[in-house]
Amino acid sequence: MSIRRRLLLILSFAILTVWSGSAVKTYYDARGEIQSIFDAQLEQSAHVILSLSLHELHEQLAYQGSRESVAEQITPLIHKYGQQVAFQIWADDKLAIRSQSSPNRALSPVINAFTDRLIDDKRWRVYAIRDDAAGVSVHVGELSERRTQLSEAIAFRMLAYVATTLPIIGAIIWFGVGRALAPLNNVAQAVNIRELDNLREIDDARVPVEAKPLVAAINGLFERLRIAVNNIRSFTSDAAHEMRTPLAAVRTHAQLAIWAQKNEDVKASLQQVLKSVDRATHLMEQLLTMARLDPEGFVGKADHANLKSLAERVIADLAHKALDKHIELSLDAGYDGDVHGKTHMLEIMVGNLVENAIKYTPENGQVAVNIFQDDTMVCFQVVDSGPGIPNEDRVNVFKRFYRRKGHTQPGTGLGLSIVQRIAEIHHARICLERSRLDGLRVQVRFTKAA
Repeated sequence: MSIRRRLLLILSFAILTVWSGSAVKTYYDARGEIQSIFDAQLEQSAHVILSLSLHELHEQLAYQGSRESVAEQITPLIHKYGQQVAFQIWADDKLAIRSQSSPNRALSPVINAFTDRLIDDKRWRVYAIRDDAAGVSVHVGELSERRTQLSEAIAFRMLAYVATTLPIIGAIIWFGVGRALAPLNNVAQAVNIRELDNLREIDDARVPVEAKPLVAAINGLFERLRIAVNNIRSFTSDAAHEMRTPLAAVRTHAQLAIWAQKNEDVKASLQQVLKSVDRATHLMEQLLTMARLDPEGFVGKADHANLKSLAERVIADLAHKALDKHIELSLDAGYDGDVHGKTHMLEIMVGNLVENAIKYTPENGQVAVNIFQDDTMVCFQVVDSGPGIPNEDRVNVFKRFYRRKGHTQPGTGLGLSIVQRIAEIHHARICLERSRLDGLRVQVRFTKAA
């Protein structure tokens, strides 16, 4: 369902609910007020009749004695809201005059009070007033059915005018919401007609404040896509360039083996072929690792890893390389808890750091792995006695395929790039410093697992 329809339904339901409650209350309040007006008119009629009748009634009684009076004829009402008021005039507790519509017995049993009575199977609303000095009382009444019809007719007519506004309100909401959502439609159209290589930001100058976070998120996505596309292009170009070297070496040494006359030369060329193949294999493994990190670039809340356990496994696997160079390889794990992260990723990171330290540390050197807790963070660091990295190169070494000038050790230039990417995925901080062994200290700070 579209946002316009949702808003229309929500607003219409809210307005209809409030309107219905207000209409019901207004209806009953209006009926009550109309009944009060009718009562006031009934009381006023009683006072008027009493005032006008006192003098004429005394004269009639004086000339006619105790003769019973005849019924008075009332002119029929013309106005549709006109009230048919029945009245009685009582003198000395005897009915002197009555209207044609009034019954023969007294309308009201009490004086100066409104009452509802059932007389001759008809319900009446009655009121009575008395002049004690003259001994005259006036009773007035109206049929309740007529009063109800009039009050309902007035109340319903008033509600009818209000009800006619609901479709108008609905139409205003429909077009108003459409106008309000027009900028979002413009944004959607702007994204829809874009070319694949157009990753520029969307202009949000005319976008409503409520929609700016959405446009900002889209622009952020475009920026990340632009960076990812540039990285893929750069990565593909660099990978192709790096693969040329071992493949060219394999071809060259294979040709030398073919042309060699002596078995020693053939064997030496084949050994070089194996080294080139190993280098190409290592490069492909590093490339595959980099390719797997981006799709898995998310750490779930339930992902926990024990740095001590995976460091022990990595050191056990790399111990033979340290022994070959007579390097003292040690592990000091003062913290044995978990960190928030994925075990297989962190094992790759630890393996790259320890292997780099062994590779660049000269013979009879030292490589120390430390795990400890610092406030709320867990620190993993690798310290070696190698040549270290100059300050000016510490930013560049994290770039893909970067190789320092004068570097003689074999490698792909992807090790620290992989380490940095894994640290980014785990929201960890990595820093390079000079170590206490005059080499390099690599420290990665992780969030402690809950």
